[in-house]
Amino acid sequence: MDRAASNLIGRIRRSLRVSFENPGKETFFAFMVHRGGSTFLHEKVFAPMARELRMECVDLGDRLYHLRPGPDYVFQPEPCGYLYSRVHTLYLPNLDARDVKKGICVLRDPRDVAISLYYSLAYSHVRMPDKTLLEHQERQTRLRQQGLRPWLKERGLRISRREFDLGRQLCLEKPEILKTTYEKMVMSWWDFFEEVSDHLRIRPYLSYDRYDHEAEFRVERENVLRHKRRVRPGNWREVFDRGLVEEAKRLYGDTLEAEGYAWD
Repeated sequence: MDRAASNLIGRIRRSLRVSFENPGKETFFAFMVHRGGSTFLHEKVFAPMARELRMECVDLGDRLYHLRPGPDYVFQPEPCGYLYSRVHTLYLPNLDARDVKKGICVLRDPRDVAISLYYSLAYSHVRMPDKTLLEHQERQTRLRQQGLRPWLKERGLRISRREFDLGRQLCLEKPEILKTTYEKMVMSWWDFFEEVSDHLRIRPYLSYDRYDHEAEFRVERENVLRHKRRVRPGNWREVFDRGLVEEAKRLYGDTLEAEGYAWD
């Protein structure tokens, strides 16, 4: 079915309020890694989806970010009618996997994630809720003085690996969670969108014209002060020296290649 036909059928179904299944009876989760398009996906994709499906959209990542949960905290989701968006995989230990019935997980090459995370923390990230403005500025200054490559070796690669591993493990344990990637999203937007909406069984209910976001992924001049610093995959090839490549291979082992990420 082409997009125009799918869009028309969706409008008819919504106008008649007739459906072969009601997605509002379920609860969906959208898991993501940091610096994997989570803000875009929440604001431009999942929040509009929830409105069309008459579900409640919760930015769970933002909620837990401000809550700063400890290891003993377990979030209790609503069993139906909710779409929990921007759930960073870092927070998976704060969820009971038994509560996760259906959803997606968007992974991104952790080498690119680590680089993007550095620029975010050093330049563009908002002040964290438990930090004063002075503490925030001092942290940015320290990161800039330390430099990208030393920070990657000291912390960045390990942080991105943990989020990647958590998301990957979730998908291995729960086949009802669709594993997809940031790379597919930015390089083949409509394939990504249809894969996600088909997995959640909601495509007939969606107006395609609301999700025409291909322009979001056009190549632009890099600006370290912008939240969206760089879109296209493969930034690590410009940054990693021989030492970082060796360190990353030691940390990641065969995991990256198993997920389709090459070293050449």
